[in-house]
Amino acid sequence: MTGSEAKRNGRAAREAADAGTGDRAGKPVTLKGLPFLMKDNPLYLMTRAIDRVARNVEVALGAHRFSQTQWRTLVALAENEPLSIGELSEFTFVEGSAQGRAIGKMEADGLVRRQHDPEDRRIVRVALTEAGWTRLNELKPVVVGEIDRAVANLSLDDLKQLIGYLHDIADTAAAGESAVPPRDGKRSGPETQR
Repeated sequence: MTGSEAKRNGRAAREAADAGTGDRAGKPVTLKGLPFLMKDNPLYLMTRAIDRVARNVEVALGAHRFSQTQWRTLVALAENEPLSIGELSEFTFVEGSAQGRAIGKMEADGLVRRQHDPEDRRIVRVALTEAGWTRLNELKPVVVGEIDRAVANLSLDDLKQLIGYLHDIADTAAAGESAVPPRDGKRSGPETQR
């Protein structure tokens, strides 16, 4: 066998293995009948898309001296205020201490205010101030512009369908959280952190 034949055979074996059909791969693994490939893995593609768009949003917000965490906090409060820092962490996917630091900075900038929950004085809730609403309305076109660029090749119907699919995936994954037993026997989801 010549060197070029060996290279071709090696490349063919790698491609077959990548498609889940090669000797090294064992039994083919499929996702709803499709060969399982990283480049076509929906979760990988979602993560890749989120990462790239989030970087663009971060740069756009940075030009306005604002962070993703602060932006997510404004939006979460605009849609659900008042919220505790724990609730904000759940909505924004930001760890509690980082969320607390962002709230502290936003409070110092006059964008949010803390208030005790009238039913349980131990709980502190966060709400937007008028300045917070103004900042949200200033930044919304900046962020939406970045997202709009990312979905520019989708029609309105495509976008609605994508949103529906993402809701379905998130809901199905959330429902599966309680069905999968943890390795150490202890539950660690949001229900145990309250």
